[in-house]
Amino acid sequence: MSRLAPSSHCPAWPERQAARGVKGHDRPGTESGRAGAQGRRVAGRRAGSPRVSDRAGSRRGPGRRAGERRGPGGCGILARVEPCAYASFDIPGYIGALRREGQLLAGEAQRAGLAARVPSCPGWAVRDLLKHTGYVHRWATGFVAQGLIRPVGDSEEEILSQGPGDAELPGWFREGHAALVQALSVAGPDLNCWAFLAAPSPLAFWARRQAHETAIHRVDAGQAAVTPGDAAVTPGDAAVTPGDAAVTPGDAASAPGDAASAPGDAASAPGDAASTAGPAAPGTGTPFDPAFAADGVDELLMGFLTRKIRRGSWDGLGGSLAIHADDGAAGRADWLIEGGPGAPGVSRGASRADCDVAGPASGLYLMLWNRRPADQLQVTGDPGILAAVNRALHITWS
Repeated sequence: MSRLAPSSHCPAWPERQAARGVKGHDRPGTESGRAGAQGRRVAGRRAGSPRVSDRAGSRRGPGRRAGERRGPGGCGILARVEPCAYASFDIPGYIGALRREGQLLAGEAQRAGLAARVPSCPGWAVRDLLKHTGYVHRWATGFVAQGLIRPVGDSEEEILSQGPGDAELPGWFREGHAALVQALSVAGPDLNCWAFLAAPSPLAFWARRQAHETAIHRVDAGQAAVTPGDAAVTPGDAAVTPGDAAVTPGDAASAPGDAASAPGDAASAPGDAASTAGPAAPGTGTPFDPAFAADGVDELLMGFLTRKIRRGSWDGLGGSLAIHADDGAAGRADWLIEGGPGAPGVSRGASRADCDVAGPASGLYLMLWNRRPADQLQVTGDPGILAAVNRALHITWS
């Protein structure tokens, strides 16, 4: 199995980017911006069964209309896939994951030290990681607690150049994380606020997005804690934009929360930052639950990549890529990214492809977020196709 060089971007918040260029169709209550919209395609099938043509992001072929609901079930996207091998997540499940991952992130940051370099976010020290993630949490809390319907936020440079000093920073991060968990926990199911990916509800969107945003940055902190021999970064040394990882999912124009999972869709959402990782260190800390990792893969592909395709900001691949998650009794899931000029698409389900990558959901989750190389996964076919997808999934701030 070949090792594909990960991208050099770090941010996990596609939300921020989305905020900068938000248009009317990105706002809640509209067809493409409403969190209750289910997107333009959902396909799920058993390996070997007839292929479903309803593709997310496809410019041709039938598809479900945006805004059309798909029936009862948990809020996890995988809950609507037939068959659903992995356990699905509901809103309390996402909030529980957010609570856990934020606590783990704080612990890893303390273990690493605020001056330690973050290898997956070139140019960042742990203090930058805490400022970034702490700001994203506050940014997301504003939408949930205040019901904001338009994205707002500062640039990455402003965020990393301001904020509390080292003595106050750990407590400031914990405070913002706790406030986000609380806001999500007390929010009603009828919450109406801005969101930048399709979901059963705005509340479901923010709970899911922030759980994965925080989880990926927890990995960043863990890698900083286990990377020996890295020189410390002094304040102002790295300030600002770690390479590719900033936060520009392409959907927003000034919304920090978008960056964690919006590949190229936003323009200034802090959530985009998770995806700009550089070469990942070997350590990833506490393992992810397989179902949570599979849900993260699904969010990245069916959410961020689909949005990028729909907006015409990705030309597609020279071939197709099949992604197979297999955790035995814990579950299995498949996705297909189709190439071809003018007709790229993403779908759920197994199919023949020019390149296949297979492994545990956790390994795929980290590899697609550029936090771990592909050398521990099974890659067959043309590895250049996988490399092209990794580049397409870069989430930057601008």
